[in-house]
Amino acid sequence: MGGERSPKKALSSSPTLPAPALSSYSRTGDRQAATARAPSRAASGSAGIGCPITLVLYDNPRSSNALKARFCLAECGLAAELRTVPFDQPRPDWYLAVNPLGGIPTLDDGGFVLSESNAILRYLAVREGRNDLYPTEPRQRARVEMMLDRWSSTFRPAFFRHEAAALGFAPGKGMGGAPPDPDTAGRIATELGPTLALLDSIVDADGTALGSFSLADIAAAPILYRTRHTGLDLSGYPNLERWRDTVVSRPSFTAADPVV
Repeated sequence: MGGERSPKKALSSSPTLPAPALSSYSRTGDRQAATARAPSRAASGSAGIGCPITLVLYDNPRSSNALKARFCLAECGLAAELRTVPFDQPRPDWYLAVNPLGGIPTLDDGGFVLSESNAILRYLAVREGRNDLYPTEPRQRARVEMMLDRWSSTFRPAFFRHEAAALGFAPGKGMGGAPPDPDTAGRIATELGPTLALLDSIVDADGTALGSFSLADIAAAPILYRTRHTGLDLSGYPNLERWRDTVVSRPSFTAADPVV
């Protein structure tokens, strides 16, 4: 997905949502209408010559949770068919038949259906034997789990407050569903200072969360990337800014087709 890739150092007064670029995945729209954002074509990764793609990811281009799953798929070199789920709620019946809770994304691996984005990350890493992403050694794995929990419970909600104002979040519509509120975004950016400083103090100085690239980085990457569109200034937090710039520069993140 397109979108500017150079960081903005000042809070933008009127951030805009970039138009989606062509995906490297095979994407189809929902079963009722042609809502695809890109023509169907060869998926990212390789399923082998003559081998059908068995992985299906139900996602939405603008979902940060779906972007995590696409990032992990690309990092693992896996091909997948993408089926676009509309943000509007209530979700369509055909999708509720796949995931009764209606959350985005959902993975279908040859009939094994799994929802919740972090569960999908763990599953794909184990499925592919990616012990570098999700270690089998108990203490190393526990550190990844700790960071995943810290991100979900403490840091992700803090970033969301700023995103919602800067990009215009509306329940049931997602980012861009409401007018941006730059004044509120600026106030929240100031309020986030202690939280950003705390995050800066616990991530590694090498550009990863824990000293080597892992699921903790994949989980955080979409929100770190989004700061380039919200105008949240990370220049005062060198480890945090380095983390963002290192993780989103990975070829697999570009292959995951980020929008916002």
